[in-house]
Amino acid sequence: MPEHSKDGTQHELMSSSKSTERTLKLDIPKTNVYEIVHDKVVSRNVSARWVHLNKHTRQRIEIFQILLCRRQKEGDETVDFGHGGDHRAKSKLLEHLITGDKTWLHLSTPEIKRDSITWKHPSSPAAKKFKVK
Repeated sequence: MPEHSKDGTQHELMSSSKSTERTLKLDIPKTNVYEIVHDKVVSRNVSARWVHLNKHTRQRIEIFQILLCRRQKEGDETVDFGHGGDHRAKSKLLEHLITGDKTWLHLSTPEIKRDSITWKHPSSPAAKKFKVK
């Protein structure tokens, strides 16, 4: 395999760590791109991880306190959770509050896991992902 192919592949990966093997436009066979990336350049693709912050715990406490105050003022009324008035979708407010210690369920994540994959060398530090408003 020509050395310029390896150099071109490495340059493409370093210019954008969000590159994928499919997006590398090198005019060489896809199998050669895979071999260069994994065997010659020795890069691995990794995904970022969610990091638990104390800020999350504070936010959960504040939200829960707001909901408890609302319950004390308005009572534990039946709430329609936006399913078109379906009687099965109506339930008491407190039945839908879920708490947890270090577990978060993200209902809306702007970046899917495939989008967070980046290339790194074995000596690079691990990637971390923080949720930003």
